[in-house]
Amino acid sequence: MSHLPTGTITFLFSDIEGSTAMADRLGDKRFMDVLREHNAIIREQVKAHGGFEVKSEGDGFMVAFQSAGKTTRFSAPINAAKGELRISRALTPGQARAGSGTVTLTYKGDSDTRPYTVKLLAAAKAASLKAVRPSVVKGHLRANGSIGKRARGSVQVQLRFVPAGQTQARTLSFKARIAKGRFRLDQRLSDAVMRDVATSGAVSSYVLFAGDKRGGMAGQSSFFELPAVS
Repeated sequence: MSHLPTGTITFLFSDIEGSTAMADRLGDKRFMDVLREHNAIIREQVKAHGGFEVKSEGDGFMVAFQSAGKTTRFSAPINAAKGELRISRALTPGQARAGSGTVTLTYKGDSDTRPYTVKLLAAAKAASLKAVRPSVVKGHLRANGSIGKRARGSVQVQLRFVPAGQTQARTLSFKARIAKGRFRLDQRLSDAVMRDVATSGAVSSYVLFAGDKRGGMAGQSSFFELPAVS
């Protein structure tokens, strides 16, 4: 919607709760990363649901919708401190028991972030994935974290970067086996990959559990921006 709607309008106001304290805790650079991600999520959802961004300042948004129903469908808890957007959709009891629902999340990206699409299993049991921010240290990609003790299979760790002089992002994927509710990855990267990572302007990582259909456990994904690699 390119113009402010007319007729019956519903306004939505949002901001990041406790943003000042968060900025002090994270530091300026990390907080700006969080703020960019938060703002990108807000703008993507406003566009997808026919809203109009009246104005934004810092972490605050004023958004207009032509009907209250659109505001209800748009609203979803955003936890910028943890980098989470939670979206709930009802499944039939049969789907929930069978773990047969699949959710496809597509983010188109903007001037600061790259597009990304992920498919996750929708099921009744939460994965409870808690990943530590991955790191690239001494030529190794390292990642670890915890997940529900009944989770089986593996957690996928992706490293995304754009080599110098190129426009397309390169994605490397590795599997970290789940054992007793934990996962750990210590993957040696080639010298060529390390050169590309070191010259990339932005390096990010996704930690993904696609879900466990047999165990009825939902999928979950976490995104991290990584510090510059020298």
